[in-house]
Amino acid sequence: MVVAGRALPAAAAAAAAARPHYKVDYWAQLDPGAGLAHVRWRLKGNQGYLGRISLRVDPDRYLNPEGDGTVTTEPGWIHWSPPDGEAVLRYDVRLNHRRAVGKGFDSYMTPEWALFKGEDLIPPTHTYERVAGVGAEAEAEARFDLELPPGWSLVATRPGIGEGVVEIEEEHRRLDRPNGWMVAGKLGVTREKIAGVSFVLANPAGQPFRRMDMLAWLEATVPELQLVFGDLPARFVVVGAGDPMWRGGLSAPDSLYLHADRPLVERDGTSPVVHELVHAFMHARAGEGGDWIVEGLAEWYSLEIQRRAGLLSQTRFKKALAKLEKRGSEVDDLSVARSSGATTARAVGVLDRLDWQIRQETSDQRSLDDVVRRLEQQREPVTMASFRAASEAVAGRDLKVFFRGHVDQPSSPGEAKAVKSK
Repeated sequence: MVVAGRALPAAAAAAAAARPHYKVDYWAQLDPGAGLAHVRWRLKGNQGYLGRISLRVDPDRYLNPEGDGTVTTEPGWIHWSPPDGEAVLRYDVRLNHRRAVGKGFDSYMTPEWALFKGEDLIPPTHTYERVAGVGAEAEAEARFDLELPPGWSLVATRPGIGEGVVEIEEEHRRLDRPNGWMVAGKLGVTREKIAGVSFVLANPAGQPFRRMDMLAWLEATVPELQLVFGDLPARFVVVGAGDPMWRGGLSAPDSLYLHADRPLVERDGTSPVVHELVHAFMHARAGEGGDWIVEGLAEWYSLEIQRRAGLLSQTRFKKALAKLEKRGSEVDDLSVARSSGATTARAVGVLDRLDWQIRQETSDQRSLDDVVRRLEQQREPVTMASFRAASEAVAGRDLKVFFRGHVDQPSSPGEAKAVKSK
């Protein structure tokens, strides 16, 4: 069995094969005239495995749900209780979606092109077993078919979507679904293999996006990222466009989006591209109080990877750290639900000192890289407790003093250690 381009370990593959399976065929049709995607689920072989599937949705975007069995709605949810055997669920998705009030779009469709994520078509779900102990272990064999307007082409994380039925298989998920960034229409496309990864860079024709500049940046930074994260996805998609898309960068599984006006390097020295690549490669999501860790790691590596690749001198690296330290100096609490720019800036300084501390404790044999690898292997939401535990395991000693001085309470200039050169 292969998952996202990588083979499952033999034991995991055998365990997956032993579980009861049902089939789900996803079908979606892009309808630019209506501004909608028409979506259909077709379940097959549900022999008492599933009592209900609940889709977490924005009620302003997900319209007209109907299907076999019972379909009900409540704010933020569509609940579907399908009958046994074969059953169908249908709904429409309004693709145009602003990321925030007054901001640009993170999903958009025009008569000429569309840019969105697979999660926009098939949203996050919860499955509920009909009989305790049966459905909990059942898994879906999922396939996806996307129907495009005439003359359109598509770039997605899985080649072949938009040309026919494509199998979807994801590790650690019982009900697989399509995900990652997709762009459709008349496209400009650049392809290149870097560090064993087949990169596909794409944008709608007529939309500004500096694909060759992006490609050069990837060629310089991805080999360094591979040294940190090890196995990278077999295929990675980078999409971009100008206004009215959101003026930022966003990662998704095996893909990222960047607005055409965002620079490869910000004035403070950080790199939006590397930041989003770290999010995509690390597979880490924040648990309670852990958003500063996830965002801080992405921002710290956006500097560190440039330094390792020779794109940022040691002098400029230290100046960038000093600027971020100053920006985050007024932050009193790192453990906020959502890390702001200032919180992330302070986190960068904390993480750089932690990297130095680990190197000191291990005679430069281990570093923050090893902490990140440990967190990635755990595949659990990153919390303060799990981050500290991983850091102490790598350092080989208790780091209570470090975390008390730099994380549990703000470090005054007198308390903070000077940033050390690596």
